[in-house]
Amino acid sequence: MQLILLYHFFYPDNVISARLFSDIAEMMAADGVEVLAMPSVRSCHDGEAAYARREVWNGVKIHRVWRPDWRQGSNRGRVGNTIAMLAGWTWRAIWTRRSKNETVVIGTDPPLGVLVAIPWRLFRPRARIVHWCHDLYPHAAVAEGIVQPNSMLVRVLNTVLRVAYARCDVIADLGACMRDELLKASSEQRQLEASGQRLEKQEEDPSPPAPLPRVLGRGEAKVQPLGDACGEKAALQAKRLRPTHLTLTPWALVEPERVLESDAVVRRELFGEAALGLLYSGNLGRAHIYQPFVELARRVAGDPIAFCFAGRGPMLEKLAASLIEHEKRVASGELRVNKGDVATRGSQLASPPNIRFAGFASEEELGKRLGAADVHMVSLAPSWTGAVVPSKFFGALAVGRPVLFAGSRRSAIARWIDGFGVGWVLHDDASVERVAEQLSEFAADPSRVKAMRERCFEVYGREFSKAVQMQKWKSVLDV
Repeated sequence: MQLILLYHFFYPDNVISARLFSDIAEMMAADGVEVLAMPSVRSCHDGEAAYARREVWNGVKIHRVWRPDWRQGSNRGRVGNTIAMLAGWTWRAIWTRRSKNETVVIGTDPPLGVLVAIPWRLFRPRARIVHWCHDLYPHAAVAEGIVQPNSMLVRVLNTVLRVAYARCDVIADLGACMRDELLKASSEQRQLEASGQRLEKQEEDPSPPAPLPRVLGRGEAKVQPLGDACGEKAALQAKRLRPTHLTLTPWALVEPERVLESDAVVRRELFGEAALGLLYSGNLGRAHIYQPFVELARRVAGDPIAFCFAGRGPMLEKLAASLIEHEKRVASGELRVNKGDVATRGSQLASPPNIRFAGFASEEELGKRLGAADVHMVSLAPSWTGAVVPSKFFGALAVGRPVLFAGSRRSAIARWIDGFGVGWVLHDDASVERVAEQLSEFAADPSRVKAMRERCFEVYGREFSKAVQMQKWKSVLDV
């Protein structure tokens, strides 16, 4: 068997998605599979640096694709890099040595990377194509405000993407909310509508999630049950045309063997002497929100509960600036601080007493920082629901910590939190008030804190761990 990985970044890049693809490659090579990775010659964070065009790492052959050193941080650079990578992968589809048993895994970096499924299916019709969707386009671009949802560009992209999805044998998502969007984007939606059926609409307040879907083997039907109402003819047609849809979640980079204990020194640096510490760790970017956390901090200002934002990103800078502005307005008398509002005191960042800041942690320091918190904060702007699924959720459960999620209840994370009982969801003003009361009670009961940690650790090991996901990958790849 030959496994070909088409993803923008790979070892030695330390970006999370590159690490995930590197883990898959390393596992498959250890099982005797011939693995060929085709990443870019450029680094994710340093586009000017260039890696060797060919090398072997832990049994994995790496044949890098050349592209210019255009900056990934600019829209123009990303578009140019995407075109360069798609062109390079198309060329490789023609000239790479073929294998009788060949599987191609395509990611979503660069954006719209799944489009390369079209030439790979054309030039290698016997290959089995798996698309692992981490970021859904053009949905992410629409959510970010780069393009309008009904623009000509979006309509053209959606049409071409339907063709690409139809060339895939397996489409793997990161959760139910992303699958909903993928089903709408693929030709599957049109097939069902043509047969007089409609996909079941996701309720705003969904019920607890069903168990993660079973992975289908090569000999099994590549179709989810349609229900009796579809009719036999429509079901047979869908079976021929539809790829398998399943969920393959990312795993945490830090997977301790037991619930991670708090480091007293790191905890004091992040939360002071608070009885309960809530941590937002990592990037706070355009896809994320922080307002519900600030409102929650106002509600619990009188309790020994501290919030710490540790990382980087434009929204983190905006949060710090808004708190500084709030303090200035209070100091000038323009704002009057009422009971329960955020009080402000002089400090290095001029932040409220129960909201603190810390810098970005290296991978070596990450374990201690994650273990120092009692609760991890994760957020996603409602408009981004289904376009991405924040990986912070899995890192929190891996160390045995519950999650406080701010975002839509349609999100897969909100559904997992409710279904597995591993945290709280902030989705409106009423939920902020309710969660404030629950956190105050939670902070006052150390036995509940300990029991919640054990529950989160157990759920991660059973549902989301690297070992569990790797077994699913083996099933998908028929190893």
